[in-house]
Amino acid sequence: FTNGQDVIVLADLIDLDTFDPVTQSINDFILTLEVDGNTVIGVDADGTGTEASLQIVAALAGATGLGSAEDMIAAGSIAIV
Repeated sequence: FTNGQDVIVLADLIDLDTFDPVTQSINDFILTLEVDGNTVIGVDADGTGTEASLQIVAALAGATGLGSAEDMIAAGSIAIV
């Protein structure tokens, strides 16, 4: 995975009807976490953990330093639309 070149499309996994960018952070819906030299991406479809819980959707082997979901969206590495 190359940040800024490869794209992970998560649009179908997130309930964008419940996402309000004015009052919520996309980081409530998408979690990125570095684990043992890899980046793990998890999705909470409704962003609150009430109706949907966090599900791991990708493990990017050897990819580190990608930042938060917000950072990866800004870099074009995660697409939500």
